Amino acid sequence: MQQTVTLIVVCGSSGRKLFASAQKLLTASGFRFDPEPLRQKSHLAFYMTYLDVWSMGNTFERFLYPKKEVRKYESGVSSLWAIRREKLSLRNTARNEEERRLKECLSQARSAYRQATDESYLFMYRSVICCSDGFNPEPERFRPSQLV
Repeated sequence: MQQTVTLIVVCGSSGRKLFASAQKLLTASGFRFDPEPLRQKSHLAFYMTYLDVWSMGNTFERFLYPKKEVRKYESGVSSLWAIRREKLSLRNTARNEEERRLKECLSQARSAYRQATDESYLFMYRSVICCSDGFNPEPERFRPSQLV
């Protein structure tokens, strides 16, 4: 399983609006939002994308607590988790290197500079870009158009 993982923290009213509209912004082709205006307004407190080649889908929600505060949305090969950052509690022990990396990144996002407000929202977006049977993906399963 090869996927991209994106962690985003948005502060203030921009974060509240993104949190309220997150489900509508998740489509089969991705999570549609423009980080540039958020950055210009200093509402984007954290933004990170990395490639994860081993983790399975259930890995991504096992650290996020309390469960009643976490919103999860799915569309096609994409998943999005959203939570008010101040309510986030990271639990469970990492079972392998990939989980350790994810938990470390979530911890960094949770402790990012608060941008003069305590109201902020964490979004974790996962998009599968390739599935394989072992180490050699079948050529017909991976097409460059899937990266767009």
